[in-house]
Amino acid sequence: MALRLLGLGRGLRGLCGLGTRWIHQSSLRAFEFVPEAVEDLLYRKGEKGGHGVGRFRRELEEVPQEQRRLMSVLREHTEALNWQGALELWNTEIPKDAGEEWHVVSRAVLNCLCKAMRYDEAKEIFHSMAKRDTVSYNQMLLMLARLRRFMEFDQLLSRMDKEGVARSSVTYCNIMTKCKENRDWQEAVRTLEELKAGLSSDEATNWSFVYLAAMSACAKGRQPDQVEKMMRELQEMDPGAVLPNHWNSWIVSCAPDGERANRVMQEMRDAGFTPSPVDFRSLMVCHRNFEEQRRIYETMRKEHPTAKLPEAWAVLLRNAVLNEEPQAVDWLRQEMQDNGIPMDSDRAQQVPPLRRALRMLEDWQQTERLGTVAPKAAPAPPGAALPSGWQSTTDPNTGQPYYWRTEDPAGTVTWQRPS
Repeated sequence: MALRLLGLGRGLRGLCGLGTRWIHQSSLRAFEFVPEAVEDLLYRKGEKGGHGVGRFRRELEEVPQEQRRLMSVLREHTEALNWQGALELWNTEIPKDAGEEWHVVSRAVLNCLCKAMRYDEAKEIFHSMAKRDTVSYNQMLLMLARLRRFMEFDQLLSRMDKEGVARSSVTYCNIMTKCKENRDWQEAVRTLEELKAGLSSDEATNWSFVYLAAMSACAKGRQPDQVEKMMRELQEMDPGAVLPNHWNSWIVSCAPDGERANRVMQEMRDAGFTPSPVDFRSLMVCHRNFEEQRRIYETMRKEHPTAKLPEAWAVLLRNAVLNEEPQAVDWLRQEMQDNGIPMDSDRAQQVPPLRRALRMLEDWQQTERLGTVAPKAAPAPPGAALPSGWQSTTDPNTGQPYYWRTEDPAGTVTWQRPS
């Protein structure tokens, strides 16, 4: 049955007509393409808030009294992803001929824009800064990686090296984030080995953070053996450096091997870690059987009675649609109704993963109503190239490949391999 994975993300709105120093907020345009991962990232950041309290306090101690008030305001803007407020402050509070004492404030504005994924605005601020240090480069690199602007990422990294700006361990983590988004787990492994060989000039390397970046890239590439190897290395290096996120990366890497993911979850418990709702959702993705997913869902609800449920519903609904199980859809419809968020409610549409799953359901139901069944294409030989103009990747939530035309990514997505 032909299914189209709709809504690869709606374009973030950006600014154009930018002057050298003043950013005009009246001229707006949309990005050509925003990955689903960015939409989810912004949603989750808005849900949990919090952006480095410790670092903020350290920076505040270094700021002259005149700028401290602005730093506090900028922190609030960053917490709320209020990029408009940060731009307004940049336009009205920072002098055009700002000196060195204003650098940390300018960098805080850039930080807010990068976290909110405002590409055009962040790029303009970055090039307007009187000083571009390691931190500001790292902020831009992370945003470019998450927006999957890989060519620009490489160009900016090259510029960083040419300008003699020292790389830090965070820079290498950003490289591995790019590898994660680009599904290049081999490069992530090479980058980790480069750091371990001592090629980084940063002596205060946060190995917990570094290993997490490498493990996340390998998890996205579905390389459980590599992730397990890194976990063992980190445990041997410093058991206290192992965090819940490391375990989550290992679980994610196991998909679609549900039994292996179960074993990892049990080892996580044995190590004294309590699985979070995110870990349960990751475990659900590793399974294809709806009843097994439902069992995991029920366990999550029992252990986390106050957990938010919409993203778990999204996992269940995607699986039910992909396996064409109307009874599973009916059960989930009742479950959502019982929890006060019906499938056709506005609240259900406010959660990006659930909204996309509901679009998949609508598309499937429309196909059923029309009584049309798309012919199944013969399986392509391993390694066969896609037709000209097509691209593909693997949906991290289902482990299934999907495809789209290069000239119209959002309107041509399909689960069927083009022939």
